Amino acid sequence: MTPESKAGGGFTLDTPIEVIAADPRGEAVLNKNLPGLLTNPSYYLFRGMSLKALASASSGRVSQQTLARTQADLAALPKPGATTLSQAPVN
Repeated sequence: MTPESKAGGGFTLDTPIEVIAADPRGEAVLNKNLPGLLTNPSYYLFRGMSLKALASASSGRVSQQTLARTQADLAALPKPGATTLSQAPVN
């Protein structure tokens, strides 16, 4: 079972960073809250880590406040496959 399926289809702080980054909406959240993360020369080393694991390994460079903002922004994203009002078919 993937972290996304545990969360009902959304991204969490336990989702691998590369999975979040593969979705344009998730990528936007990462770029907003963690600028430079996806362009970091060492990205290939931590892309399979979750944001929680990265924060633990970051020696305080990823704060709990940053994680909280990121978690809130990820939770606000529509679930994959969910129809939004702008995508709803018009009769």
